[in-house]
Amino acid sequence: MPYPSEDNQLLVNIVEHLKLPLINISLKSENANITDIKSLADSSIRLIDGYVLGLNTDQHQLDFEPVSVSEVLNDTAHNLSKIAKMYNCNLNLKIEGKFVPVMSSRAEMESALTLIGQTIIESNIAENAEVFINAYKSQDRIVAGIFTPNLGITKNSLRKAIISAGRVRQGLPNFSYNSVAGIYAADLLLSRLASKLQVLRHNNLSGLAANFTPSQQLSLI
Repeated sequence: MPYPSEDNQLLVNIVEHLKLPLINISLKSENANITDIKSLADSSIRLIDGYVLGLNTDQHQLDFEPVSVSEVLNDTAHNLSKIAKMYNCNLNLKIEGKFVPVMSSRAEMESALTLIGQTIIESNIAENAEVFINAYKSQDRIVAGIFTPNLGITKNSLRKAIISAGRVRQGLPNFSYNSVAGIYAADLLLSRLASKLQVLRHNNLSGLAANFTPSQQLSLI
């Protein structure tokens, strides 16, 4: 998938994204909850880290290695736990069976899944929304992603969000501006892993997820 060449422009837009949690911090300052402040800051830091990681991995060939899906999803759940609590989302970890490790780069994989989770959590306005960190087998691939009953994202709107990132400074249908920046960074990372961000349905849930190739050498873990 092609990406805008104006990386500096996208970086400016991401910096503008940082204003949003800062505004929230300012509004809450009188009766601020320290946990909420840290969660907002961590969310923005992860977005910048993910984007920078994606740019850095574009500059050299990644060394793919066997990566445990369950370990990455457990760490993703930990990364998302505080932001989910702040947005009153019920976070569920659902790993359907045992898998061989996938061929990937762990840091990029975890960062991408965490950004996907932040995007869905921050866009889901339903009280006590259910959010699932999920992995399952699909033919000869392993799918990992974040699913919810109230995704509100279509394949077409996902495509538009990725293409438009870095060129617009406003949200798109079904997306806040925060979500556009997070989606772009996650897809950037996944493209470095020979995968891509997709809208998928599974067990009556819709989600943003990616396919990963199982290692052929290692046994089930």
